[in-house]
Formats: sequence, C-alpha cells, structure tokens
Amino acid sequence: MSDDGSFDTFTETTSTGWLSRLGQSLIGVLIGFVGILVAIAALYWNEGRAVDAASALSEGAGMVISAPAAPIEPSRDGKLVHVMGMAVALAPARDPVLGVTAPNLLRLRRVVEMYQWKEYQQTETNTELGGSETKRTTYDYRRIWTERPIASSSFRVPAGHGNPPMSMQSTTVAAPGGKLGDFRIAPPLLEKLDEFQPLVPEDTSALTARGYLPVDTGFYRGNDPATPRVGDIRLHFEAVSGQPITIVSGQFNNTLTPFNTSNGYEIALISPGSKPAAAMFKEAHDEEALLTWILRAVGFVGMLISLLLLFQPLSVLVSVLPFLETLVGAGAFLVAFVLAIPLTAITIAVAWFAHRPLLAGGLIIAGIALSYGASRLFPGRKAEGARPGRRTTGTRRGAARGNPTPD
Repeated sequence: MSDDGSFDTFTETTSTGWLSRLGQSLIGVLIGFVGILVAIAALYWNEGRAVDAASALSEGAGMVISAPAAPIEPSRDGKLVHVMGMAVALAPARDPVLGVTAPNLLRLRRVVEMYQWKEYQQTETNTELGGSETKRTTYDYRRIWTERPIASSSFRVPAGHGNPPMSMQSTTVAAPGGKLGDFRIAPPLLEKLDEFQPLVPEDTSALTARGYLPVDTGFYRGNDPATPRVGDIRLHFEAVSGQPITIVSGQFNNTLTPFNTSNGYEIALISPGSKPAAAMFKEAHDEEALLTWILRAVGFVGMLISLLLLFQPLSVLVSVLPFLETLVGAGAFLVAFVLAIPLTAITIAVAWFAHRPLLAGGLIIAGIALSYGASRLFPGRKAEGARPGRRTTGTRRGAARGNPTPD
C-alpha cells in the first residue's frame, strides 16, 4: 500500500445532549453484559481447543511412522506417516483468467492492486459544561494502492471520491495435485505451502490483450505508472515451485491426505526442506501455543471493553462537570482492568478443570502445599518474637512487688 500524498479534507461537527448520551450509555450496558458472556464463552472454547490440539499432536508424535517416498508400503495404509522428498506438480498451477503458468508450479498467486480513494477518520471529543458532548470529525480522502475494492458509496462525502469497480482481483490457485515420490499429494496439503517467490511469466499475450504493459517485475494498466489515476491497476505474480518438502499426514492408498486423530483433530503438516518428524510436531505445538495466547489476549481485551461499557453510565452521570467525567472514567478503567484479570483467570481455570482435571488438580495441590509451608514458617517467627515481651512484662510486675529480678 502506498500513498502519493494527495488528499481532500472535510470536517463535520455534531453535538449530543446529556440525556441522549445517558440513553446511549444504558444501551451500552446491555451490550456490555452480552460482551462479557461472549468473552467467557470464547475463553472457555479456546482452552478446550488448545487441549484438543495439544493432545492430538502428542498422540500423533507417538504414532507417526517414517516412510520412504518410494516405493509405497501398503502395510502403512491408514496410518500417520512422515515422508520427505522432491515435490512435483501433476499439472502446473494456472491462472484461471489470464492463463499465466510455468513448469512445475505447485501454487500460483496473482496480486492485483487498484489506485483508489480511501476515507480516513479522526474524531476529537469535548464535553461541555452541563454534560453535552461535541464531536469534531475530520474526514481525509487519500488515493492509495490497495488489493481490496473500496466502496466509495459509503463515504461521508462520496462526491468527487468515486471508485470504479475493480475489474480484476487477487487470487491464489493450487495445482490439481502433486507427487512426492510415488505418493500423490492431496490439494489441502499443497495449499499449506506459502513460501511464495516472484514469478515473471514468459507468455504475456493474455495480459497484453487486456491492456497490461510490463513494468519492472509486474504489469500496469493505465495512463502512466509515474502519475497514476484512480482506476489504474497494477499486478504481479508469485509462485511456489516444485522443491524438496517434508509431510506428516495420513497415508490412504497412494495419497498423502490429512489425518484425523482420536479426538477429530486434523494433522496435515507440510514444510519446505527435509525435517525430522519431531521438529515438525514441535513447530505445530509452538504455533498452537502462540494461537492460544493470542486468543487469551483477545478474550481479555473483550472482557475489559465489556466491563467499561457497564461503568459508562457513571461517567455520563457526572459529566455535567467535565473534569469529574475524566476522573470517574479513569477510575472506571482501573476497576474494569482489575476485574477483567480475575474474571479471565477464573474462566481459564474453570476451563482447565473441565478439560485438564489432572493438571488443574495438581496445580491446586501444589498451591495448597506452598501456602501451608508459608503459614508454618512465618507465624512461627512471630511467636518467637512475642515470647521475650511476655517475660519482660512478668519481670516488671515481679519487681514492682519487691521480688528479686532474675539475672
């Protein structure tokens, strides 16, 4: 995506009364309650998904069998196999519209960008004395290169910023199948290869017929690449060619295809180069762990935003004095943040109880043991520090009665 620096600007100012803001905040409370339930459900589901993935990958790592690419051994039919070798396309991937192809292409990607108007928004909000709110929204309209068609009809100011229909868009195609030694590679596996490299097609007749001219490593349709106009299109091609690969998948007859473990999780691992099965499963474990933490973070943020919506009416109620709204808003964020942490943790803990009862129980027992050990250690020190004080008191009383003070 690039920007030539040219843009138009339009500014709009709107005001909302205190009562209207209060009504909107009450609607936000309902949305907040729903958001909390959605966040809890998403966090719970994520833990179950993570457990299923980890369990399936561990199961797969324990049953995978290394197999030669040729000849195929029928005794391994229906089993999870680890195969390494040179991948070749049964027929090269081909662009369905432009006919672009090259020998031994496993995957082909056409990347298309159109020069279009895009709307950017920036809003400044000010709360007035009495609780009304004034919003000043600035709309910037800039011309950029982008792969996605932008619907200019939804712009705040569509006049003068119209985008034509995008006559051609990006797409990715795979070869109808591939071979690894004597094995056929099912298309779902090929679609996981994503190490794309630039491809300059040899036959450009279809592109020329559509008005595309070669520019650098790609093609351009328009007036002048140096001074693009809205509606101009540029494109280039990327491809994954036949190469040495490693696959961990199911062997069914003479085809390598995704393998389902006992819990229904699908194992279909493919990677460029030669890698041992253990390395393939470690990469898969790492990817699943990263995804789990990303979804946990998303769930936490969703919980935080939902809690903020619950507290929003408080900020609006005191907004008759703008500085109070700022203070209450800051306090509400702090409270929401403090509440979001245990709510997220409790949801994850409950999910662990449901999906990992042994591990959760072990963690609880370990926590109880640590707490017991700490309680045995620190109260004992307090008792030791209290005894000299009691003896001193008794000595003083004895001295007051005339008893001799012991050495």
